[in-house]
Amino acid sequence: MFGRHRLTHDGTATVVSCDAITSGLRSAEGSGFNFSSDRSLNYDLILDVTPEGASTFRAEASHRFGVQHTPKVGDSLKVRCNPEHKTVEIDIAGDARYDPSVYVRAEASAAEAEHERLLNAAPGTPAEPQPTTADIARLVAERRRERDRG
Repeated sequence: MFGRHRLTHDGTATVVSCDAITSGLRSAEGSGFNFSSDRSLNYDLILDVTPEGASTFRAEASHRFGVQHTPKVGDSLKVRCNPEHKTVEIDIAGDARYDPSVYVRAEASAAEAEHERLLNAAPGTPAEPQPTTADIARLVAERRRERDRG
């Protein structure tokens, strides 16, 4: 019984679908709940999984992601899987797009740098809006789509 669905392969997976699990979400929205960048939700994903040394298969998985750090269709994720039983587990460790231990530190560092820039600017200098991490990620994704089209 033990080890029957043991994850036997490393691999990558391409996101086919990523939907938030919405049970209880409506009541949270009505109560003024604030979905800020430090919040996360569970998501159901459909993935095309490519294990090292085995055939590609399609599977579903659930994972918790920050609401502003959710995979999009076409994104590639690191996974552990069992091709025989078509089970998969997403591994976000070290992935700056999805691992809070990475992106929270990067966002804090960017906020600190922006604070220092504003503090050290000459008096009367207007504060120029700086792009957020989400803005930069969106621009990178747009450029990839444009590159892939042309």
